[in-house]
Amino acid sequence: MKYKTSFSCLFAGILAFGYAGMASAETDNETDTSTTTTTQAQTLSFSPGSADIVVGGTLLVKATSTSGLNVVLSQDASTTKYCSFNQKTGFVTGLAIGNCKINATQKGNSSYAFAKAVLVIPVNLKLTQTINFGSAPKIVLGGSGVVTARASSGLPVVLTTKTPAICSVSGNTVKDLKAGLCTIAADQAGNTHYASAPEVTQSFNISQHVAGGGNGNEGGDGGNNSGGGNGNTAGGTKLPVTAPFNCSTLASSGNAADDGRRAYMRLNCVSCHGQDASGGMGPDIRDGGGDVAEAVNGEGAMPSFAGFLCPNDVVDLEAYLGSLSKTQKHLDWDVQFEKIVDGSTAAKPSNVVPGP
Repeated sequence: MKYKTSFSCLFAGILAFGYAGMASAETDNETDTSTTTTTQAQTLSFSPGSADIVVGGTLLVKATSTSGLNVVLSQDASTTKYCSFNQKTGFVTGLAIGNCKINATQKGNSSYAFAKAVLVIPVNLKLTQTINFGSAPKIVLGGSGVVTARASSGLPVVLTTKTPAICSVSGNTVKDLKAGLCTIAADQAGNTHYASAPEVTQSFNISQHVAGGGNGNEGGDGGNNSGGGNGNTAGGTKLPVTAPFNCSTLASSGNAADDGRRAYMRLNCVSCHGQDASGGMGPDIRDGGGDVAEAVNGEGAMPSFAGFLCPNDVVDLEAYLGSLSKTQKHLDWDVQFEKIVDGSTAAKPSNVVPGP
């Protein structure tokens, strides 16, 4: 009886110990879970973020991480024929045309997760470059202007004229030869690192100016080239001939004298001969229609208008000037200016005759 009692006590003690051990294990597991930490993501970035190099050229590559931890750079083994990478200096050297790949890795730590990034560097035979012009100069006949053009490579640009009959260029200074559309080309031949730039052009009009005039007996203030203000022997600001025109856009009124008056305005005859053709810096040309054919080719101080005339201009001007009496003053000058076509069309006017 005594033995049984002792066995029962022993069994009860084992059970009690077992429950206590289970409780202790559960407690330990809960403690481990509460102390587990999660690593943060980190982002890698290259400097420069994107770039290309030429065969034989070099590029310094660096990389940083948002974690601030040290980043290791290495070359992708599949691109060794296109470039070489010096891990100590960080310089990439181009070997052949293709894509060079540089790997950046950061192994992470207890706070940051592992990160990797790849920089692809195109290796070209030569770098590309482009040319851009500055503002076009404003040149009048007898003057000159400066053309500016710059290459993205920083290499010097060479300027040449595409219209040698109209203008010439020396360095970046353009000189006129005659009125018309001047076109200047810009080229850059490149070097060991840069390919030649695509040629670009800039076009602008060289205006033919004639001296201005006014009314009165004596000269006044100076103009652009000579004379000024009022006076029969002095002119005002010189005005450009508003030409070339596309002659097909100049509709006829059906009256030769009226069309001649419009031509008189369009060719700026008013600036020399006055609004009523009675004279200014130039002579009185009323009743002088018979001299038009000779005058428009240029004589004395009279500039040549050859190349600026539409087919009927001479006949119409003769009709208009012949209709004016030296005893009358023509005051009806509310004439609508004809439409001037855009520069590309004006450069190649249609139906323009070279002059009588």
